[in-house]
Amino acid sequence: MIKTIKNFQGWNLVKNSAIIIISLLILILIFHGINEQSMRIAIRLTARISCILFLLAFSASSLRRIKSNKLTQWLLRNRRYLGLSMAVSHGFHAIAIIGVAMLSTG
Repeated sequence: MIKTIKNFQGWNLVKNSAIIIISLLILILIFHGINEQSMRIAIRLTARISCILFLLAFSASSLRRIKSNKLTQWLLRNRRYLGLSMAVSHGFHAIAIIGVAMLSTG
């Protein structure tokens, strides 16, 4: 259990969230192929993931003040890495937008 928790803290949080996002994007491409529809699905997925990560990072200190428990302590401690994970997700979001642009013009 301790090893699992350590995998989702600090830079490991960023690395593991990137691996999860890449895995989900690969699954989309496997099931839908490389086309405009799959890129639009990827855009929606990465937008939702980015939104969740942003909200967690943004509200960490407020949640900690409202309710002090292990979860809010973890959120506050890993706020920077949640923000970096959001940036990674947003990077994949930008790549998917570029993919739609390339596939829809050609």
